[in-house]
Amino acid sequence: MNLEYSITLADYQAAQSLHWRQTFARRVLNFLIYDGIPCLAAATGCALMKKFGLLGSEFPYWFEFLLGLVIASIYLLITAKGRNTRRFKNQFGRNFPPDKRRAWIEFNDKGIASAIIGTTPESHAWSSLIGYAQDDKMILFYLAKNRFLIFPSSAMSPDQRAELNALVARHVAKKKS
Repeated sequence: MNLEYSITLADYQAAQSLHWRQTFARRVLNFLIYDGIPCLAAATGCALMKKFGLLGSEFPYWFEFLLGLVIASIYLLITAKGRNTRRFKNQFGRNFPPDKRRAWIEFNDKGIASAIIGTTPESHAWSSLIGYAQDDKMILFYLAKNRFLIFPSSAMSPDQRAELNALVARHVAKKKS
């Protein structure tokens, strides 16, 4: 089975979301990096401002630290959608420049071959895949723990998807999702 497709920003976001949902550890890590660290930095900043006399002396340090956490949390809640959208757009633009968004992928009993149109194909035997995840939008073939091939499910007909699921069931040892 040989299919040609175009990667869009929505596909990229769906692939990242599917990847992050695979384990609880990834969800916790995502929260800590994008929400926890900024909150702690703001709380520490408020406590330091009190220490150096920039904030009043009528409140104890724990209150200033808590105030920093609250301020940072409110800021993150208000700006979360914009930050994620901007981050995804920047990553998508770096990973898939406009001239490298058309690709093809081929599945057969030997494995998977894929390439961006106009580049050299890359082949992967089924035995080299460590996992597989899918939802209604994306299919991920894991080459390593954090490295995967993405493929939009919308590019496949239901019959082709059934054929792919049969190939995966025969050849991929560990299935995610």
